[in-house]
Amino acid sequence: MTKTANNYFNLNLATSGLLVVFLLLGLAYIYLVNTSVFLVNERRQNEEAITEIEANLAVEETAYLAKMATIDKALALSFGFVETPKDSNFVYRDRPLSDHNLSFSR
Repeated sequence: MTKTANNYFNLNLATSGLLVVFLLLGLAYIYLVNTSVFLVNERRQNEEAITEIEANLAVEETAYLAKMATIDKALALSFGFVETPKDSNFVYRDRPLSDHNLSFSR
């Protein structure tokens, strides 16, 4: 090969390499812009869904508080609940405090 042909081959190889690099960078740019647009759209949809869920939650809380005001002893007894005896103890300890039977450190 002559020196001129060798220089032309090197120039053609460098031009082809740069063209491939620019093509890859262009495709990467298009992909990243497209992905960011889709993610922004998805974020907007998620924020709208969060707003709707919070509104529904507020409605449910209001309904819960309204129903809570209607619950009384007569209603509970009508559902089968029983009154507790006045002398019943719900919390008690038979063992001294130094007994650690419920401890995991043995």
